[in-house]
Amino acid sequence: MAAGLSGGDGWNLPRGEEDGEVDWSAIIVMAIEEPIINIEEIDSDSFDSKEAAYDFYNEYGGRVGFSIRREYKNNSQKDGKVTSRNFVCCKEGKRSEDKRNRKIKNRRAETCTDCRARMLIAFNMEFGKYIVKDFKDTHDHPLISEDCAHMMPSQQKIKFVQAIDVELAADYGMPVRKAFELSSRQAGGRESIGFMKVDVQNYIWTRRQNDLELGDVNWLMNYFQTQCLEDPSLFYAVQLDSSAMITNIFWADSKMILDYGHFGDVLTFDTMYKLVYRNRPFAVFVDLNHHRETVVFGAAFMYDETTDSFGWLFNTFLNAMSHKALRMILTNQDAVMAKALVQVMLDTKHLLYTWHLMQNAQKHLGNLPVGGNGIKSVISKLMYEIEGKEEFLLE
Repeated sequence: MAAGLSGGDGWNLPRGEEDGEVDWSAIIVMAIEEPIINIEEIDSDSFDSKEAAYDFYNEYGGRVGFSIRREYKNNSQKDGKVTSRNFVCCKEGKRSEDKRNRKIKNRRAETCTDCRARMLIAFNMEFGKYIVKDFKDTHDHPLISEDCAHMMPSQQKIKFVQAIDVELAADYGMPVRKAFELSSRQAGGRESIGFMKVDVQNYIWTRRQNDLELGDVNWLMNYFQTQCLEDPSLFYAVQLDSSAMITNIFWADSKMILDYGHFGDVLTFDTMYKLVYRNRPFAVFVDLNHHRETVVFGAAFMYDETTDSFGWLFNTFLNAMSHKALRMILTNQDAVMAKALVQVMLDTKHLLYTWHLMQNAQKHLGNLPVGGNGIKSVISKLMYEIEGKEEFLLE
């Protein structure tokens, strides 16, 4: 066999007599040609904490080209302090045999190779620090090139400064993809950013979960109180049930109230949005301004869609808008909502969405033999082509 061929990632790969023909069976254990860090320096190094040791070994793995993970640890029986901790290569160990089903055709690819690379630290009582007790730097698998090192699991970490940018982007409604691209450009490219797009998504989700530790309602109340300091004209109200539990929540900021004063003669009330994880209605009062741009006059989280809930919401909306009456309001075909509107907004004309009328006509009358293009063409003609009452009755 000819001499080994030095690979671009630092490995000596065995080569056959013919070009391009590699004898992979000859690959047993391969080591790095030039270690990044002197082994003697590592053996004599000490760390103030196990976290500092992890960061050190993780940085070493990133420069060499392998990902790390925490393995076992030993705790003191007296105070529970970690007395020793083992950090290993992510390919340490082997997958145990799955005895549940031996007839699986497409098994998952084996990722572990029982790699023996590791760094073992132990707490030294005399110095009060963690020292390296054992260090092995040989790997039995190819290493990752430097330009792909940021994709390794242990290297994917959002730094404090980057986290601030991600939070600001999320607060302003920027999509995860654009937030990741912005961070990539600031860092000089994806290979320099140190994390992946999925890490941004996970960070935002974790942050929101932490914000909601007090509970959804408590967090929302704290948010309203904070916003009142910045916007004294912010209006919000809550409805309580017989057990003093919050059921419905309505709010409108100063811009919403001002827009309603200018463009609030006609509006649309929509409850089609749902909170997916609770299936609760999210209601909005919206309309168009003089530039045909959508403007929001108020929003509400509702516990249910009953007459009492709608009645409270419509009354609260009028209170927030200084009881300025509406001329017309457009809603869907909901009998419960219509009943609440009649009770609260006596002088307001109640109109229905043409889209809902068309959908209901197709749902309930779609099988009628009306000829032509079906019931849809008939309803369209009645709504858009006929103007007078007499002509409508004749049709």
